[in-house]
Amino acid sequence: MTHWTRKMIEEKLIEWKTNNISTIQIWEWANTEWNPMEDGYDDIILMESGKIECCSYVILNLLENIERNFITNDDIDILLEFLKTPIEESQNGIEKLNNYLDNINLDNRKSKLISIEPYSYWNTAQITLARNNKLQTIKDITQILINFISSLIGLFLTWIIFGPFIKIGWYLMIGMIGAVLFWKLSNKITTELFKLIK
Repeated sequence: MTHWTRKMIEEKLIEWKTNNISTIQIWEWANTEWNPMEDGYDDIILMESGKIECCSYVILNLLENIERNFITNDDIDILLEFLKTPIEESQNGIEKLNNYLDNINLDNRKSKLISIEPYSYWNTAQITLARNNKLQTIKDITQILINFISSLIGLFLTWIIFGPFIKIGWYLMIGMIGAVLFWKLSNKITTELFKLIK
């Protein structure tokens, strides 16, 4: 567990600014050293609104997620200035920082940085996620179609096998029982098959 001070973060940002460490190194540092669920902070404050704010937490979160926020060394001066925000004015400081971040031309940054580490990691993750979602959609549609066809087969097979032995009034009920059984069977089989495809 680390008890974070603004000075600790400021020193790291200055190292980044002066090129003593690279973007990927400060990103790795934040991901390795920061544990948001356990760490403490010397600038945490409970605002009058009842909301807890912490400038150190905000910066560490940005650094940990550099690859998807597309934070670069062009932003370092803004981050350093933000760390000078008086603790009692944390909420206002966070709002100003968010306004700055919202006005960044992300499309322009993405086009320039998307092939550079660590920013390329986010692009790869997004492509993989999109591909997995597409594959899952195809699997779901395929499974529904297979189950539907299997239920029809079950319906007609039940009628063919048991038809001569049942009254007309029981046709629908017996047929539906066969359809449901075939649906469940095909669903179990396709589910197991799709697990093997993963």
